[in-house]
Amino acid sequence: MNLTLAPHGHGWNSDDEAGLYWYKTDRQPEAPTEVNCTVLDHFDAFNGHGLRTVKLADLQFIAAGIFGPGRPCDLSRPDGTKWTGDAYAFGIYRYRCAIHDRAVIIERNGSGIKAYFLQGYAERWEQICMLLTPSLVWDLCQSITDAHEATQINEQRRMSQLFVDGRLKKRKRNGRIHVEINPIKQEVLTHAEPTSN
Repeated sequence: MNLTLAPHGHGWNSDDEAGLYWYKTDRQPEAPTEVNCTVLDHFDAFNGHGLRTVKLADLQFIAAGIFGPGRPCDLSRPDGTKWTGDAYAFGIYRYRCAIHDRAVIIERNGSGIKAYFLQGYAERWEQICMLLTPSLVWDLCQSITDAHEATQINEQRRMSQLFVDGRLKKRKRNGRIHVEINPIKQEVLTHAEPTSN
């Protein structure tokens, strides 16, 4: 991936069909050279590798996820109001790895750039994207990123509730600190015999 100066002269854009604008780079004389990716891979995430830094020069464009024409806000609304997803755009890229090339999704939205390092091999993503229009690629990418965000929110809520309930305990084992979740304390109810009147 190459970044070029944005047409309005402020910030940097990817020079591919996705045209991803890199927010908050308008005061940088040099284009960004890397991006931090959230790893969406069960093996890496399980082993504590939740982030991976990727050099932009190592990314090769596969497809763009472009929203396309406006879509109805709500099918039940008779007024035909439409919304546009122009604030969101996605690029899917091949990332060269030692064994198998991987895929990276980069999302541009109103808060900036977010990147995701995917579990699937890049070849598989190339095949999928060849079958889809840019708006369907947008739908696929939006579904993946929304699912990840919903999972993060739910896990934060769960951990917060465990903390409030006093069920998180920090333990040291073999020189490493672990967090354990204690089971719910069950209250033992005594069985009272019914009384006869």
